Amino acid sequence: MQMNQPLDPTPPHGTWFRRYPDRVEFGAFTKSYGAVPSVLYMLIWNGANYYAIFFVVNFTLLDVLCFMPFMVAGLYGMKWALQCGFGHVAIVINKDVCTAFSRLGCWGKLHRINLTDIEHVEADGNYGVYGFWSSGIQVLGLKTIRFGRLLAGEKREFVLNTMDRFIYEFKNRRESQVLQSSPSAPSGKSLGK
Repeated sequence: MQMNQPLDPTPPHGTWFRRYPDRVEFGAFTKSYGAVPSVLYMLIWNGANYYAIFFVVNFTLLDVLCFMPFMVAGLYGMKWALQCGFGHVAIVINKDVCTAFSRLGCWGKLHRINLTDIEHVEADGNYGVYGFWSSGIQVLGLKTIRFGRLLAGEKREFVLNTMDRFIYEFKNRRESQVLQSSPSAPSGKSLGK
């Protein structure tokens, strides 16, 4: 990305960019039509598990305990499927703090990091949990933050490039402030002569 180009005033479909006097907000929706079969599958999975536990006669406590991993996996799968269909990733940069939200409605993860602690931002392309390919965004610095695993294609590129640009601008602005506030170097002439 060329750093001397202005930010695109029309972000790609499914993304947004808003500039306020005190902060900048941008992000992308994780909407995908592939989430519809996933949500239906998870409804059937969870329905079968809960039906087996609550409506089948002669279920013992041991049977319920044996079904617990399936119930937990079903709830996690439902959360993931809903996040694919109705979630979003939002970045808020306010002064020198960057906040990243990966959310489904009002539920989700919140990551907060100072811009001074960030070295760079890159695409995170590695195998995540259970061996599934995870291609989100990775913020490297004093601590590593990963988010946006469900963003794909131009949505991920928009969030990644916009975040990278603001970090670059923040570092340049910070360096120029440090240079302006430092005392000027001596000119080499001696004061006594």
